[in-house]
Formats: sequence, structure tokens, C-alpha cells
Amino acid sequence: MINIEIYQNEEVPLITMDFPAMIRVGETLSILNDDYFTYYNVKKIWYRIERDGQQCVPCAEVEIDD
Repeated sequence: MINIEIYQNEEVPLITMDFPAMIRVGETLSILNDDYFTYYNVKKIWYRIERDGQQCVPCAEVEIDD
């Protein structure tokens, strides 16, 4: 499993979760909120490297798909 940080903007993570594979730009994520799903389009992928250089964290920016 790959732990990916999901952002709506590049400052504050929306959610961090495990995925069976790396997500890609153009894919759609559906996240259950209370009793309904919110759909997000993946806009951008980047990798954040921790200061100690020992960990590379995959990140994705999403936007709501109305």
C-alpha cells in the first residue's frame, strides 16, 4: 500500500490515506462524507522529501468535480 497525502491546495492536507497503487493525474477519487460521496479530480502529483532525506512522501492535488 502507498500512503498518499491528498490536498485541495498545497498547504493543508485534505486527507491522508493508503492506496493499492499510485494515483494519476486525470483520475477521479470518491470520498464518503457522512451519507454522500464527494468526487474529486486529480490535478497534480508531486513528491515531498522529508528534511532528513530518508522519506519521500507522494502527494496529490485535487479539485471537486461538481
